[in-house]
Amino acid sequence: MNKRYHMLFSGAVQNTGFRATAKFLAGQHYLKGVARNTGDGKVEIIAEGNDHALADFYCDLKHHFRAQIKHSEARESPAVGGFPGFLVEY
Repeated sequence: MNKRYHMLFSGAVQNTGFRATAKFLAGQHYLKGVARNTGDGKVEIIAEGNDHALADFYCDLKHHFRAQIKHSEARESPAVGGFPGFLVEY
């Protein structure tokens, strides 16, 4: 069953390759969605796919950027679709 994770990461997460790495990892986990910077210095990621793949993706991001992330959160909801792939917004 596909799900959606809405993730927020705070800390030194902008201008670190976070979004590009998220796109790469999303491809490894066959996820669709979007990664974007927020105006308050966070990175927001909305990703959809298999529940197990989403959980692994979230853990991989937290591990890869463990030195930069001060706080992270993920909210789960049903998938709604609409993403052609995984996009990075600038």
